[in-house]
Amino acid sequence: MTTLLTALALALFLGSAVCYSAVLFLDAPSAPAPLGPLTASSRPSRYSRVLLYAGLLTLFASIGANCIASGHSPFASEYGTMLVGAFGTAAVFAVWDRKTRMPAVGGVAMLMSCLALTGALLRTHSHVAKDPLIRNPLVTVHVLAIVAAYGLILVAAASAGMYLMQDRQLKSRSGAPFLRLLPPLTRLDTIVFQCVSYAFPLLTLSLVVIPMIFRGDMKEPASAWFVDSRFVSTAILWFLFSTYLGGRLIIGWRGVRLQVILLIGIAIAFAAYALPTASAHRFN
Repeated sequence: MTTLLTALALALFLGSAVCYSAVLFLDAPSAPAPLGPLTASSRPSRYSRVLLYAGLLTLFASIGANCIASGHSPFASEYGTMLVGAFGTAAVFAVWDRKTRMPAVGGVAMLMSCLALTGALLRTHSHVAKDPLIRNPLVTVHVLAIVAAYGLILVAAASAGMYLMQDRQLKSRSGAPFLRLLPPLTRLDTIVFQCVSYAFPLLTLSLVVIPMIFRGDMKEPASAWFVDSRFVSTAILWFLFSTYLGGRLIIGWRGVRLQVILLIGIAIAFAAYALPTASAHRFN
């Protein structure tokens, strides 16, 4: 059941990604005029949101079915963790989409969720850990904070990348015409800042609860956790966002410099995340 629901959620997210991407071209200045009284993008805009919300509900049901089937939290297996990751990324964008209509960001965000769901389907039969540490509620708080933060980070990275592409085109006064379909620089910059503003306290929470977890049934010494690639990646992101927020709010940095710092830092953090993990995190 959970596999079928995950596959259905993937199909819905793919449809949403296609509709968000189509809006970009339908609203282009050189696009032909619509045939009916509505704008050319009115229908795909409506469909993209309907598919997004339907996919979120389906994926939520898949996560619940997985928990019932395994008898553990979704973080007891790599499959369940990737489901929650895809849900977090899509949910983060859904909140932003209600405030500002940004189909370019929507296309990228939904594609990232689709990739996470594809990876989950490839790990349908991944091992479900029996470690008693999984039952610690602080572990759930820790992982939920990490997953929510990473959803925000992916949206921020996509927006920062679009910012740099559009800024380069404007400075060179030439470039691919499709870049003109991207959102304004000020709006992209605002989304990046808001994502970092929410991700920073989430990462702080995830790091703060780690010492509390060691009071439970952790078998390995504390050093096993703090040298783990997952912890190193999170710590890099925390210092990166501290630098970003400090540079913007205290020093007064603006524009391209902040976006470059953000993207380089995220790339380094994800590279550290990809390193082999220690036993402290193998239950994931």
